[in-house]
Amino acid sequence: FESNFNQIGNSGDAEGNMISANEQFGLLLNNCDDNLVYNNIVGLDITGSSGFFGSGNGFVGIYLGNGSDNNEIGGAASDEGNVICSNGGAGLTIEASLGNFVYHNRIGINKDGTVLYPNIQEGILLVNGADDNNIGGASDGMTNSIAGHSNNVSVYNSSLNDIVNNNIGNNTDGTDTLDGAFMQSRGIVLASGSAENNILDNVISGMVNGTGIRIEGFG
Repeated sequence: FESNFNQIGNSGDAEGNMISANEQFGLLLNNCDDNLVYNNIVGLDITGSSGFFGSGNGFVGIYLGNGSDNNEIGGAASDEGNVICSNGGAGLTIEASLGNFVYHNRIGINKDGTVLYPNIQEGILLVNGADDNNIGGASDGMTNSIAGHSNNVSVYNSSLNDIVNNNIGNNTDGTDTLDGAFMQSRGIVLASGSAENNILDNVISGMVNGTGIRIEGFG
């Protein structure tokens, strides 16, 4: 709580943390700014390739809330992204927090990019004033791979976010759907007064039960 300028994990072999099998959150940032979260395994075994019984954290894998601003969850280098799978809530939730960067993570997909281990709820959830955040970016090194969830990315009551150049619902190359994707209903959902979000240059496919992008009102 209220801790700034920390680094959790680092690029390079054996520099990240395994954050798994915790009763509640994997990683909780509450009113914390300017932290770096790189190269961690959140919800799988130490290799990031497979799960074990109870490997997922009980709640959200990584949670940023209550004014946690300007944090980096993953980075542009190939070994700076996190693997976030099998958690009891969303993989990553950003709530009432601004200006965060989410780059090069595998959410619902193992480190090898070969097997789906979806989180129970969304892959990424932006909610209640999660504004001006960046999910992916123009460089290929910023691409997130998010798959296997009923809603892969949900944006509720949040605005001015950029969701750019991600692979959503497919493999890490954006070329095919992985086995086990039958739960997927929506690639991206915008709802509950979310406005002025930019959705650009994503590959959204494999929604077996639904829609690539769904926009809903308050109704």
